Amino acid sequence: MVKKIETVPLFVPLFSALAIFLLVGSLMAAGLVLNHTGTIKVTRPDGVVLVIEPNQTLPDIPSGSRVEVLSGSLEIEPSEGFIQLVLGGSVATVKAGDSLSAAIDEKTGMANFKVKAGQVKVITGNTTTTIGAGQEAQVGIDKATGITTVRSITGEIETITVGVKAMVPEGAMIKIKADPKTRNVHIECVQGALKVIAID
Repeated sequence: MVKKIETVPLFVPLFSALAIFLLVGSLMAAGLVLNHTGTIKVTRPDGVVLVIEPNQTLPDIPSGSRVEVLSGSLEIEPSEGFIQLVLGGSVATVKAGDSLSAAIDEKTGMANFKVKAGQVKVITGNTTTTIGAGQEAQVGIDKATGITTVRSITGEIETITVGVKAMVPEGAMIKIKADPKTRNVHIECVQGALKVIAID
């Protein structure tokens, strides 16, 4: 009795290994930082933390990473997935299709967001600031007082704080504070004018 021995072509496992390599490679390139001038801290989804200085080459940044701008500026444009971008007391989720530049003023803690494509929501304390394509805004929070400052540089910027929406015209600057117990929102217009709408 003769037993038939089946053989598997060698190229099948090699092809599978190549496919896995290419898949991992594409996931690693999902978060694309185009340029940076200062120090950034990257926390990857696997918990690995990298600190990249201005003169160092940028590593591959996988989708789902947290990128904190400690100094200077960066340009970011994810090709797929998303990146959580942190500047001072502000956090923005930058997703595929978004393109923006962001910078931190180390003295004031104010973050500057200039959106080239897409729409980015920036969360600062109790306030969510929406910045669309072609718009630029400065956002920051005083951690001692809990007051959030929003300044529109280009375009009309929308903010929502505990159900209260404020439209900040170009050139205007506002200060916002919400009482966590009463949910009362205090908005002060420091420069220019604004429109306030209660939505909750």
